[in-house]
Amino acid sequence: MIPKDINSLAVGDIVARPVYDDKSNVLVHEGAEITEALMRVLKRRGVEEVIIKEEVEVVEDIKHQDEVSLTENDPVVKQKVEEMHERLNVAFQRHEGNVTMAVLYKTVLDYLTMKIAKGER
Repeated sequence: MIPKDINSLAVGDIVARPVYDDKSNVLVHEGAEITEALMRVLKRRGVEEVIIKEEVEVVEDIKHQDEVSLTENDPVVKQKVEEMHERLNVAFQRHEGNVTMAVLYKTVLDYLTMKIAKGER
């Protein structure tokens, strides 16, 4: 985690800790992605610094999140999910360390896991 000045934020940065206003209201939750609009809002609200996840942390978080719980009770579904997971690892291996691709990987993994668990794939 690294603190970043509000003017140093980049679109795509991931918030490591919640951002609060002067009344202790949460402005941005942990895990939120920085956008142009969000940067403008934070500047208007007087936020000077945001704790951002380093790229390595983002990739690690995405890769190590638990699989969807729907696969836990059915060994056939679990096997299919594991096979799909291996195929995705091969497809995404060239993009190791790329935050955008890590988010895409996680999205595809979750989507296909749900489809498999519902018997649609």
